[in-house]
This record gives sequence, structure tokens and C-alpha cells, in this order.
Amino acid sequence: FTAPNGDFPVAVIPRVDADKIGAKKTVAMFSAASHEKQLANHSKLTVADYAQVQDVVDQGIYYQDSAASLIYVLDAADGMTSVVKATASGDGLFLVSLRHLPTDATSRAKEIERIKRKAQRYDQTK
Repeated sequence: FTAPNGDFPVAVIPRVDADKIGAKKTVAMFSAASHEKQLANHSKLTVADYAQVQDVVDQGIYYQDSAASLIYVLDAADGMTSVVKATASGDGLFLVSLRHLPTDATSRAKEIERIKRKAQRYDQTK
């Protein structure tokens, strides 16, 4: 976890979700480059948090915010968001972000509303 080498699988998304973003694969990988970015921006995330990515996908709701990415949101007191993105060719699928939602209900609701608005803006451009 402290010094990953290469990509490793973190979740399997439903085929229908993969199709929405042009991904040929359903296994979302986590790259060493994304891990480095996450460490810089969200240094408090732990191995246990990354182990929950599949739960966020399975139990959460997704929002499509671009042609190639989905944001999965698990709205709970200890909820999280995870962003998966397909490569331009569709040959790769990667977890590019994982974050905890705010723990207080008001802030959590505001963050989820922000994500919904982002998805709505994308829908309007299609």
C-alpha cells in the first residue's frame, strides 16, 4: 500500500455501467499514479477504505458526470464516493478517486447535491 508497483484490481462494475462509459472491461484497476495522487490529496485513506470500493459500487448510486466516468456514491454516515473512468480506447477502466463523504448530514447532503448537479450538467450537454 505504501509503495505500489503497477495496477491492481479494486472493483467490478456492472456491465451496463461499463457500457455507459465505453469501457470494454468491468474490472476497475487502481494505478500507482492514481495512488500517488490520492496519497497527496486524501492522505488519511487506509487500505481498509480501498477495500470498500466494491461496496460503494454495489450498494451506492452512480452518477455519470462525463462520457467516460461514473461517480458512485454510498450515502451513509460513513459513506464514500468512488470515481471510475474508462480510457479513451475503452481498453482500460480505472478507479481515479476515492473519498469519504462528510460525516454530518448537512454537509453530506450538500456534497451529494453537488455531484447530482455535475451529472445533470453532463446530461444536458449530451
